[in-house]
Order: sequence, then structure tokens, then C-alpha cells
Amino acid sequence: SSLANAAGALLALDAEYADLDGHLLISNDTFSELQVNKDGKVILSNLPGLGVDRN
Repeated sequence: SSLANAAGALLALDAEYADLDGHLLISNDTFSELQVNKDGKVILSNLPGLGVDRN
């Protein structure tokens, strides 16, 4: 989910590579706001907490 991948993105800040694209495969993800840019990098939101919002 976007929630799990947002937490993973914060944990992986110092990692050289992290596979955090699983939320893109979920058609009914209950969270939103986690974005991936054209280079495949996760863009963290300015929202409080993990930066995701419940749909």
C-alpha cells in the first residue's frame, strides 16, 4: 500500500536502492499522495506523518 511504501521510503533514505513501487500495482489502495517521478524516485509529500492521506 502507499502507507507501507511511505514508511519504507523514510527508512530507505540512506539506501542506494530500494524497491518501493508495489503501491502502483494496487487498484484499490486505501491511501494516496505517494508519488513517483519519471526517474522512478519516490517524492515524499509535505503532509504530516508519513505524508499519505486515507481515501
